[in-house]
Amino acid sequence: MQDPDVSFDSGGVHCAATVYRPSGATGVVGCVVMGNGITLTRKDGIPYYAQRFADAGFAVVAFDYRHWGDSGGEPRRTVSLRRQLEDWRAAVQYARGLEGVNPERVALWGMSLGGGLALMTAAADPRIAATVALVPMADGLAAVAQPAPPGVTARLTWSIIRRALTRRPVTIPVAGAPGSFAVIAAPEALPGFKRLASGNGWRNEVNAAGLLIPSPGFAPSGARLASGDRCWSSSASEMEWSRFQRSKELALVRRRASSCATRSTTSDASGLNTSDISPATSSSSFTDT
Repeated sequence: MQDPDVSFDSGGVHCAATVYRPSGATGVVGCVVMGNGITLTRKDGIPYYAQRFADAGFAVVAFDYRHWGDSGGEPRRTVSLRRQLEDWRAAVQYARGLEGVNPERVALWGMSLGGGLALMTAAADPRIAATVALVPMADGLAAVAQPAPPGVTARLTWSIIRRALTRRPVTIPVAGAPGSFAVIAAPEALPGFKRLASGNGWRNEVNAAGLLIPSPGFAPSGARLASGDRCWSSSASEMEWSRFQRSKELALVRRRASSCATRSTTSDASGLNTSDISPATSSSSFTDT
């Protein structure tokens, strides 16, 4: 069941959101806050995931960042990591205040840049019950240091400098083929964006402001994690997804400073009830640094 679109305040600007609710729920339920990746909105791919969460017994708040989609904010099509982190925190606060939602059972779901922002939000908020990060941007310095042809690097740098000097929006392509002038130059980048955002008015452009300078400091993988939190290892993901399809359980993610574990929660209308926690090996882990 989908509520009429709503909005909440973030930094004095309205953020547009869509609320999904489980049909036939009695009592309070858990809630998943969902945010998308760079240039994408709550209408791009998210509704399919949100409806599955609602079918499994959870409420969902899917939101647009400021400067994007139906949210306010000028100039348009601007990526600001600081503002988008504020938007995540505001979305969590809004979700916790929804009627019928258990404020201690709020989870986060983010993809790409949104996945990294979700991780940083969860690391700073010990009340977050779980986090799902799909292909998250986890290291801004590594992203900026990606090798590119000198001409492409020069054009990108000049676009950002021109924006700083003129104070006027300068847009650049967000996706393109390898070696092309784009923020993400990879074979699958442009086709992937088009498939995900088809029919929703997506444009292959982003305001150059804020793309280079803040990124090196963006490091969700180095965020301090709370003691006792758990993370879901990639080596266990296929096993858990198979079990999810068979038993209709909802696999959610928690973080842990010292080790990784798999957490499965039964998808009922009562909230995020923990069950069946088992250790899992992983080639990567979060460290408390």
